[in-house]
Amino acid sequence: VTHTPRDPANPDNNKDAKIKRDNWIVSQFAALIQRFKAVPEGAGTMLDNIAIVFVNHMADGSRHNWSDLPIVIAGGAGGALSPR
Repeated sequence: VTHTPRDPANPDNNKDAKIKRDNWIVSQFAALIQRFKAVPEGAGTMLDNIAIVFVNHMADGSRHNWSDLPIVIAGGAGGALSPR
């Protein structure tokens, strides 16, 4: 994925392009989850038996902030994970 250059002095620069790109990336992650969920495996689905981690390397790229990172874990990891 190619990222649009950002200007630290103007964090709103290219904000619409970033939102569009982020929405596309998340939609691809959701589609991947649905594919794993559609595959029967044992008493459940493939998604029940795996864990997929979706994480951004920075919470706020314009500030290079590593706190409050957005992390999503999908799947049950064979029973090791349970939904909250």
